Amino acid sequence: MKKIISLAIVCCLFATSALAQSKTAYFMDGYNYRHELNPAASPYRGYINLMGHYAIGVNSNLSATQFLYPNADGSELYTFLHPEVSASDFLNKLHDNNILGLNTDIDIFGFGFNARRGYFSFDTKLHMGLSSNLPKELFAFLKQGMSSDHTVYDIRNFNVSASAYASAGIGYAYDLFDNLRIGVKAKYIVGLAAANANIDQMRVDMSSDAWTVNTQATMSAYGHGLRPLTGTIDENGNEVPTDYITGLEFTGVETLAPAGKGFAFDFGLCYSPIKKLKLSAALTNVGSIRWDAEAVINAQSTGEVAFSGLTLDLEASGEDAIAQLGEDISNNLINMIQFKQIAQQGAAVQKL
Repeated sequence: MKKIISLAIVCCLFATSALAQSKTAYFMDGYNYRHELNPAASPYRGYINLMGHYAIGVNSNLSATQFLYPNADGSELYTFLHPEVSASDFLNKLHDNNILGLNTDIDIFGFGFNARRGYFSFDTKLHMGLSSNLPKELFAFLKQGMSSDHTVYDIRNFNVSASAYASAGIGYAYDLFDNLRIGVKAKYIVGLAAANANIDQMRVDMSSDAWTVNTQATMSAYGHGLRPLTGTIDENGNEVPTDYITGLEFTGVETLAPAGKGFAFDFGLCYSPIKKLKLSAALTNVGSIRWDAEAVINAQSTGEVAFSGLTLDLEASGEDAIAQLGEDISNNLINMIQFKQIAQQGAAVQKL
C-alpha cells in the first residue's frame, strides 16, 4: 500500500489532463480498436492482433507546474515544499479534490471480422489501473504544518486504489436499422492483484503540548502470496517493530496465480439521425471481480495516535527529487494512519 500511495503522489506531480491516443482514434472509421471504447463502433474491415496494440490513458485535474517551481534565475526546479515556494501561491492552484486516473491496456491476442449485418470481435488483454483523490487539505498540512499555537487539519475523502487483471472478451455489433447499430461485449475477468485505501477522515491536531492524529480509514488488498509487513526504519537505520502495517509484499510462486474471477459487460449504440451526423453512447466495464477469501487482506485504522512530526527534505530540488518526495510522504502517512489487520470474512467482491 505504501508503494501505491507513493506512486499516486508522484503521478499527480507529473500528470496533465490528457486523453489516450485511442480516444482520439475512436473517431476514425478505419481504427481497428474502436469497439474497445464502444462495442457498437466497429471498424469497416477485419483484423488480427498479436501483442500489437496498447493504450495508456491519463486523466487528472492537475499539472506538473502546480508542484514544481523554478528558482529566481530559472536554473533549478523546487518542489512545492521548498521554503522559497509561497504556501498561498501553491494552495491557490489546487482544487478541493485533486484527482488522478491512470490506465494501461495491453492487447495479448485479438481478431475481428464482418458477419453480414454485424461485426464479431474477440480479444484478450492485460489491464492495469491506478486512481486517487488527494484532498487540498492534505497538501495544506504537508506545506504549512503547525502554522499557529493550535493548528487543526481535517482531511477527508482521501483514497488511493490500484488493480491488475486479465480479460477475455467476445463482442458483437449489429445493424438494427440502417441508421442504428447496437453492440454488446461480454468479458471474463481474471483478477491478479488489487489494493485500495479509503481514508474517510484524518484529523491532525497540532499544539504546543502534543501532536495527534484521529483517523477513520479502511484498507483492502487482494492477491495470492501477498503478506503484510510490519516494522519501520528509524533515523539511525535500525529496524523498529510496529503493531501496524507498513507495507505489502508478494512472496512465492503463488504470486502468479489468479486471485479472483468475475464478469463484465460493455453496451453501446451508434445512431445517425441525419446524413453526416453520427451520435454514439456506451457503458463499459459493468461488472465485478470476486476475490478468493485466502487472497484477501483487510485492515482498518480507528482512534487516536500521537506523532512527533514529518520527516521530509523540504529543500530538495530537481525532477529527480519528486520520486523521493513521493516515497517520503507515503512513509509519513503510513506511520500516521497506522492500519491494523482485521479478520477477513470470506471472499470479497470488488466493482470494476
